[in-house]
Amino acid sequence: MGKNLPSGLPHRRKSTDSEADFFDIPDEPCLAIVKRQLRHFRTWAFLALFILLIIYLRRERRPPPPLPHIKYDLVDWTRYAYSQYATSSAYLCNALMVFEALQRLGSRAQRVLFYPEDWDVHIESDRDRDSQLLSLAREKYNVQLVPIDVKMIKAGAGPDESWDKSISKLLVFGETEYDRIIHIDSDVNVLQNMDELFFLPSAKVAMPRAYWRLPDEKQLSSLLIVIEPSYREFSALMDAARPDLYDQVLTNYFPTGSTV
Repeated sequence: MGKNLPSGLPHRRKSTDSEADFFDIPDEPCLAIVKRQLRHFRTWAFLALFILLIIYLRRERRPPPPLPHIKYDLVDWTRYAYSQYATSSAYLCNALMVFEALQRLGSRAQRVLFYPEDWDVHIESDRDRDSQLLSLAREKYNVQLVPIDVKMIKAGAGPDESWDKSISKLLVFGETEYDRIIHIDSDVNVLQNMDELFFLPSAKVAMPRAYWRLPDEKQLSSLLIVIEPSYREFSALMDAARPDLYDQVLTNYFPTGSTV
């Protein structure tokens, strides 16, 4: 049978021990108790520092300050633009995310989007996603919408085909209302303001190297192109466009370009 407990002490529910037993201090040296508590403290401190480190690494970094030699406030930004093209719903969505990043990062240049002329901004229903995105680009991100003739897309390169089978990217060379245009592929991730690239030394086209092909091939990449629009160069490129020569390859035949 259970042991007899003093009737004057309260008991815990479902327990034969009294409250006096519950609050008994264990027969243990004080030093051992302190060491055990310190181990628990170090564990919690390490966990707290780890969480703070994760928060610090995931914070939104400040954009780098503007270059001091460029008087940004004196620039006529209507003469400079970022451009993209979208020939499918997926690319349109990606392009919108790039425009959002440019606006969030404080870019002052204009924005241009080339899209198939059979699309429109008239939203017929909640399921008309392309029209919704075009309208959002124009109204929220101040994007100039430029419809393009579907005939500019090579035969066999429909909206579901690979991006490098379209020459619509070359249309940016004909946008002579701008002094310089930065054309960005819609599948890139913009991490910081790039407005300083508009003020690179003069060149008809400046492009980065395709670093993944180095050192075997010194090929240029069209992921980002800094362009000085010219009807002459535009006509030359369009004439050079053949069924077996897509825009990704055409840019590597450009005779007056430079690498960055």
